[in-house]
Amino acid sequence: MTPEEQKALNLSLWKEWTHKASAVNCCKFCSAIVDGDTSAQFLRYVQGFPVSSEIMSLIDRIVDGDYVPPGLDCTLQGIPQRHHLMYKIEPLDHPSGNARYEFLVEYDRMEPHVGIYFGCKCITLGDADHREMIELYMQEWNRIRHHICTVLNNSFPTKEFRHRFRVTNNGENRTFWPSWIGLYDDEDMDFALTVLRIFRKAYEQYFDGTLKECRRLAPISYRHVETAFTETAFTNLNEAFGKAYGPDNIEAAKIMFSRFILVASELGILTPDPSYDYAWRYVGNPEMRLGGSNIEFSTLIHLLTQEIGIRLGIRNPKEEVKTPWEHIYKVFLDAHGVAYKRGTRTQWQNALADTETSCLNAVKRCLDL
Repeated sequence: MTPEEQKALNLSLWKEWTHKASAVNCCKFCSAIVDGDTSAQFLRYVQGFPVSSEIMSLIDRIVDGDYVPPGLDCTLQGIPQRHHLMYKIEPLDHPSGNARYEFLVEYDRMEPHVGIYFGCKCITLGDADHREMIELYMQEWNRIRHHICTVLNNSFPTKEFRHRFRVTNNGENRTFWPSWIGLYDDEDMDFALTVLRIFRKAYEQYFDGTLKECRRLAPISYRHVETAFTETAFTNLNEAFGKAYGPDNIEAAKIMFSRFILVASELGILTPDPSYDYAWRYVGNPEMRLGGSNIEFSTLIHLLTQEIGIRLGIRNPKEEVKTPWEHIYKVFLDAHGVAYKRGTRTQWQNALADTETSCLNAVKRCLDL
């Protein structure tokens, strides 16, 4: 392949896959604008489900810039921006008369890797010096960002905005974003528009002098991402089982629990799931009268906890020992590879007598071998 042919192939593939990647973001963006049925189809497409040829044709037109759904204002100073989708709420004029502040959700069809983003876009007007205005935009932002962050954190209790404000990389065409936020995959356009309204209120109050002072937020440490079905999760479960029986029995309990896992795997009661670092599916064993149900698994673990306690000489393990279910959920899967729900911990209470017998026999066999 010649360099020219390689260059042509690169360009062709870039166009093809930019279109495909952009289609997902365009569907998510426009789902807030189109009618209910079309919105539902767009969101199906976002999640990888097939859609009708009619919907696919509409998606292609939006991605190519040939169609802009009503309700979008994809213009800059009245000039259409072919590559951009824009959803704007009411703008604000700067008291100086030198700028207009747009509050919008925006998406560049040619940059699907950036995704959908939203915030405040400042537009420098007239003969005002754009570089000087950018300095002003940043001064204003630094004065109100802690207020905005506090209001956003209070408005969305499950989210943390201190690490979500992004810095822009350009001031093209006399525009500048003092800050912007990327829309996460699990967030919808309603969320973005609510954030925009909070942005606008803060700027409006700042301009008219009514913005209340807000305590500066302290820096935060990034959270350690909790994991499941990993070596760490299994180690934590093993340690939790040991500690459940008191400081004098930790090592003995860990040995018995590890023996249970090993023998149950050899007997086919548990089977390692190779898709994970450390995970076992409970599949049962028909020869041992174990069918692989959730009630069986709950009963098996409940009786395992008691049996280990009995063998360690604990007088009343049912009352004195707590099964470390929070760790169990992160190591075991059901027969279909689905993580157990929190209610599994109490399902042993619904087990029939023959289920209890089969599970207890299995526990004792695994610990005795």
